[in-house]
Amino acid sequence: MSSSTKRSFGTILLQIALGLMFVVGGIWTLQNNNGDEIAHAINDVFNGNIANVLCIVMGVIEIICGVFLLLRLFVNMSTNIDSILMLIIMICWIVIIVLADVLGSQGIIKVIGNGKDFLAFLNRFARHLIILGAIIKVRS
Repeated sequence: MSSSTKRSFGTILLQIALGLMFVVGGIWTLQNNNGDEIAHAINDVFNGNIANVLCIVMGVIEIICGVFLLLRLFVNMSTNIDSILMLIIMICWIVIIVLADVLGSQGIIKVIGNGKDFLAFLNRFARHLIILGAIIKVRS
């Protein structure tokens, strides 16, 4: 654990959880285009072959991000590469938040005025922000 010796135990747990979440989410997205929230959001915003291609791309990106986060625990990478890859992960998650929580069928644009759906939206949005906060914490 060369790169994690300066990190707290909580940060290491966050990094393991994020890595596993990304790998599993990516595999789930690749197995079935309706697998996880990302695939649902892509299918809500895009149609047909574009949605299929984007699901494959996002699934592969998720797997790569997850593997990178897990490898980062054991391999000491150059700070430039590490910073760039963590920035890419953060940008990808922000894109996912926009797709799922703003543009998707369960996004804020569609649920305004419906109390029950709005509470479900707030719950999902809060989870996505917690994940973004964990990415930012692991990045530093």
